[in-house]
Amino acid sequence: MKSKKSQIIALIFFMVILLLITISIVIYGIKTDLFSPKKKEEIEPVKIPTISIFARILDPDENQVKANYFLDADKITLKNGVLSGNAWTVFSEMPINKSYRLCYWTSEFYRHCTIYLREVSFISRREPSGNITFENITMDETFQSRFKKGIVNVNAIDKVQKGTEQVLRFNISVRNGSISRLTICTWHSIGIVSLTKPEITILCDRWLNYSINIEGERINLTNNMYWCKPDNRIEQCTKVISGRECIVPNINPPSRLKGNVDFCYYTGTSIINTDYIADYNLKTMPFIDQNDYIDFYIIDSEEVKIGNEYPIRSEDAFGNDVGVPDILYRLNYTEELYDLSNR
Repeated sequence: MKSKKSQIIALIFFMVILLLITISIVIYGIKTDLFSPKKKEEIEPVKIPTISIFARILDPDENQVKANYFLDADKITLKNGVLSGNAWTVFSEMPINKSYRLCYWTSEFYRHCTIYLREVSFISRREPSGNITFENITMDETFQSRFKKGIVNVNAIDKVQKGTEQVLRFNISVRNGSISRLTICTWHSIGIVSLTKPEITILCDRWLNYSINIEGERINLTNNMYWCKPDNRIEQCTKVISGRECIVPNINPPSRLKGNVDFCYYTGTSIINTDYIADYNLKTMPFIDQNDYIDFYIIDSEEVKIGNEYPIRSEDAFGNDVGVPDILYRLNYTEELYDLSNR
């Protein structure tokens, strides 16, 4: 009996000691946040390096100009608006390892685009601290005189004759600049039987059915497009003769002129401070009179951005005219007047 009582006392003593130990551990844990949920180690986000881009545009006289622009990185537009006309425009936190394209234009100059290859945005250097930084890009661009929109005058060389077939010529004169990638569209009244254009041929040492992109990769061309490597130009050809002659197809009218013209063709040329003579085969009715006429629309083109591509067009993605506003020249039939006084 005595032994049993001793066991009970010992058990009580043991439980008291265990309780005291537990209370001590709890107090220590509270003081030291032992029982608080473990904080996750804070992971610092990886800082992706960026660069700054400094841009300005000069005119041919090296005066800084205020210019419209868009800045793309791998065909994605990052910035657009108007570059300052009196200071560098700075674009901060631009991504590295990208190919940049800066396109710029004004009311006086055609749009021009300059490409800065991926390698330019990936030039690095190691700082004394051991950190690696990347070189900023300076885009210091100058409009060339040939990109200036010229003063255009149009005059007929030949008169429209009655009831006959003839060659009709008119002259497009461009001074103090250029008109880029000339296209001519026509419309005529009922007294004109037909107005047709001889085939236009663009010459190249060798027209290729592929081109090379800015990274040096070969790109196969479709839709009858061909590349002239020496001139770095791409044209659409209905056919290529002997690898050198690109026969230019008739083209669809710009959307803004639909219903106003019935025939358009691309001349394959830009006119820079010179004259261009356009010639047509004309056939007229015997009853043509002074109400009959031919409308000639003088249209230019420049590089535009449509989606992720940069085609040469006479209008933008919304059908707005780009470059020089369309020029309408109307050639009226005029009755020949004879001097009957000597009869």
